[in-house]
Amino acid sequence: MDIEKLDKKSSRIKNMFNSISHRYDFLNHFLSLGTDIYWRKRSVKIIKSKNRIENPLILDLCCGTGDFSLQFAKMGNVIGVDFAEGMLRNGLEKVKGKRIYLTCGDALLLPFRDDIFDIVSIAFGVRNFENLERGLLEIRRVLKKGGIVAILEFSNPESRFIKKTFSIYFHKILPFLGNLISKSDFAYSYLPQSVSQFPSHERMKKILEDLGFKKVTYKLFFTGISALYIGEK
Repeated sequence: MDIEKLDKKSSRIKNMFNSISHRYDFLNHFLSLGTDIYWRKRSVKIIKSKNRIENPLILDLCCGTGDFSLQFAKMGNVIGVDFAEGMLRNGLEKVKGKRIYLTCGDALLLPFRDDIFDIVSIAFGVRNFENLERGLLEIRRVLKKGGIVAILEFSNPESRFIKKTFSIYFHKILPFLGNLISKSDFAYSYLPQSVSQFPSHERMKKILEDLGFKKVTYKLFFTGISALYIGEK
């Protein structure tokens, strides 16, 4: 698939995630060698250090099966939103008894009033937005003034050696194993292409600033295989 023709229509992405929901958690941890768990924990620790609100109300967008939501529940009440019903169904048992409410919804048209959340987070989902600017503006709309946006996303490594090694794994090995185990012919081929298409670290920072977010910074994990972007409304 040519990266220029990468299809990110919401209906296509929704169907893709529903089709792999039964193997999603296993493949996440297996294919990342467990680093996705560390990245989430580290991200929440960084966000917690910047939060000034006691018992904040947190919106976890593209929450999937609730892994990021579970980390955030240690610091506040969480509403997890995803448009893939299969992902949410697989997350219900995981979040049972926690301060987490999972609901189906579209990140580009959120069913919430303005200025309601103290923190809006999204892990490995923003690159799937059919319209990046529209999604980021929705995040800004539902954030309170002074609220924190936190975006954890895959990116392209800055180290030449890591970039070369990572590229072989990410574009050759990962799609083969992921598609084989998930029995999908698309999902794990789409993943590396969507990352390649995603804006660079500085470009993403500039996009957030241009949309009105303040104090935008980013933290690279493992020389930039993933990055955490943080800003304020």
